[in-house]
Amino acid sequence: MAIECKNITFGYSKDNILFKNISFSVDYGERVGIVAKSGFGKSTLAKIIAGYEKPLSGEIIVDGKPITKKGYNPVQLIYQHPEKAINPMWKMEKVLLEENVLNDYIINSLGIKKEWLKRYPTELSGGELQRFSVARALCENTKFIIADEITTMVDPITQSQIWHFLIEECQKRNMGMIIVTHNMYLAEKICTRIINLEDMALE
Repeated sequence: MAIECKNITFGYSKDNILFKNISFSVDYGERVGIVAKSGFGKSTLAKIIAGYEKPLSGEIIVDGKPITKKGYNPVQLIYQHPEKAINPMWKMEKVLLEENVLNDYIINSLGIKKEWLKRYPTELSGGELQRFSVARALCENTKFIIADEITTMVDPITQSQIWHFLIEECQKRNMGMIIVTHNMYLAEKICTRIINLEDMALE
């Protein structure tokens, strides 16, 4: 198993539980959809799996070991709003250089124009920024991608380009993917398996 979620419970207090005892696993090569309406904690669960949020109870196991904040995280989370995840003081070339993914193959495949590399995040559109977020997540040591509503805010052409490349790259590198979405049509189209969080949230 690449990732195991074991009895994950999260809430803002013990009297305000968002979801409890969530358990599932995702193996390499799988594309697993986490589907639910807004307010069911999809994004929070994504942050827990990636190690950015702590559950009230339960644990995340990656390749048989608890997830750690030391060193490079092999589980990369791509956010819905890329402007919140990119340092506004850095030019885009530095954003990619930080994770050593400044290579022509990824840049060209995602439709990133070379002139964008010299710009700051505020000089790019949301769709252009999201292409960089996807590129940055595809480091050499990445084993797992969590895509949290990553194409909700972009145009249909950009949506298609991002998903086509992500799926192709994950297949080529045998990476696992978790696709967080409220869009069942999208999940059925690109996922190999779907988990309905609404059915699990308060069981």
